[in-house]
Parts: sequence; C-alpha cells; structure tokens
Amino acid sequence: MRVRTFTGVEEFHAVAEEWLLRHEVDHNLVYGMVCAARAMPELPPGMTFALVESDDGIEGCGLLVPGDRLALTAMPSAAAARLAEDLAGAGMVVPAVFGPESAAEAFAGVWGTATGAKGKATMRMHFHSLTELVEPERPAPGRLEVAGEAHREILTAWTGEFMRETHHSIGSPSELVSRWLPAGDVFVWVDSVPVTMAVASGRTPHGARIGFVYTPPEARRYGYASTCVARISRLLLDAGMDHCVLYTDPDNPTSNRIYRRLGYEYRGTSADFTFTPMNEDVA
Repeated sequence: MRVRTFTGVEEFHAVAEEWLLRHEVDHNLVYGMVCAARAMPELPPGMTFALVESDDGIEGCGLLVPGDRLALTAMPSAAAARLAEDLAGAGMVVPAVFGPESAAEAFAGVWGTATGAKGKATMRMHFHSLTELVEPERPAPGRLEVAGEAHREILTAWTGEFMRETHHSIGSPSELVSRWLPAGDVFVWVDSVPVTMAVASGRTPHGARIGFVYTPPEARRYGYASTCVARISRLLLDAGMDHCVLYTDPDNPTSNRIYRRLGYEYRGTSADFTFTPMNEDVA
C-alpha cells in the first residue's frame, strides 16, 4: 500500500471524488469536509488531504486540519496503519483521530508506536442515516427557525454545554457559532423562546449531516429535539437531498430510540482517540 498526500483540495477531489461518491452516505464525515473546503476562499494553512492506495485502487481517505482531529473514512486496518506510519514519518502533528471504529483504532495503535504518543479512547458514536422520514406522532409545539445574530449568545452557551456533555474538545464554541451563522447552518426550535438548537452541515452532493443537537435540561422531555431534527430532516429532503445522517451516543438509549422512530437506521460505530506527546502525561 502507498499513501498520497495533497495540500490542494481540487487536486485531491479530482482523484478521490468517484471513490467518495461510491459510498457517499458512509463517507459523509470526510466527504462533507472536502465539499466545505472546496467552498472556502482560502484553505487553513497546513490542511492536508490523504488517501491510501493499493493495486486495487483507493482503500481509504483522511483529512487533517491543523489543531483538529484527523478524520478518516472506513478503510482496512492495514490501510489505516500505513497512513499512521506515513504521517508520523512526515512529522505531521495529529492531536486526535476520529472515524469508523476499526480504522481509528488501527491508526491510533500504530501512531502511538511510531511517535511515542499516548493514545486515549475518548468517545464512541453510533452513525445513522435516513432516506425516508417518519413524521413524529406527537410533534412538540413551536416552530423551526434559521438562527441569526440575535441568537449568538444563547447558541454559544449551548454549544459549550453540548461540548462539555459530549466531551467534544476540538474548537471553541464562539468559533463554531461564528462559522455556522453566516452559512445558515444552525437552527433553533422556538416555543415562545428558543428551546433547542441543531446544526445541518457536512453537506455532500446528495446529503447532509445533522449534529450539535442540544436542549437545555429545563426544556428536556418535551420532544423538542426530536421534532427539531425531524423538521430539519424534512427541510433537507425537500431541498433535494436523498439522505441525512447523524451521530448518537451509544450510551444514550433515549436518543437512539427517538431517531430510530424517525427513520434513522444504524450503519456503524465510530471512535475518537486523542494523543498526548510522550513527554506529557495523559489526564
């Protein structure tokens, strides 16, 4: 196997597009980041696109934004191991890796050996997709709104709480909200006042990812989150998307059950590993 890296998104896209499209739903994480990068006027310095090839063709892809996690597609463990070896040999800095569980685990193991970094499994997520929405039997009261500047303060607070509850440590709430608002990616469910937020991002040619679904504790158990996700899913499907995807916490049976009722089907488990350099202690 061999690894090819690119610093230009168009060059990478030209090589990987057909492969990414072949399993567009399962490739949403990386493919959505590639599509977002293509729309940027200027790429973040050091953004790196990688693919692992064998004589049979592409085996897997990865995308690294400096300071962020390395995002992986599904790939054989041997391909993930080879990617780790090559990136380590090139002196790349990878603070964390996220992707399908077997690929992320294989990468983390070899990365630790090659760099001396200590890896720690920090998160497991279930990945789901939807093609036909099952409308909620008892939708929550209220309406869906595209969030605007007036919502910035509450969105920043809620994003911080979401990150704390889910152990999502990459990026700051204010930076994320500043990115979502101009793009029209963040929504609020309003029942007299905002009670839930959700973000539609990870857009690919035929799909999108819903995430950062958060309801403050005092507004939970009223069905706001499930109704909000259902409305956003409907909005995306009506706009021409043929699928929506989302991640859930496997230790939260309520959210898994709710999204299953909406028509979301389990497709696999993803994992996150964070790395601490060998001269530092793992917390």
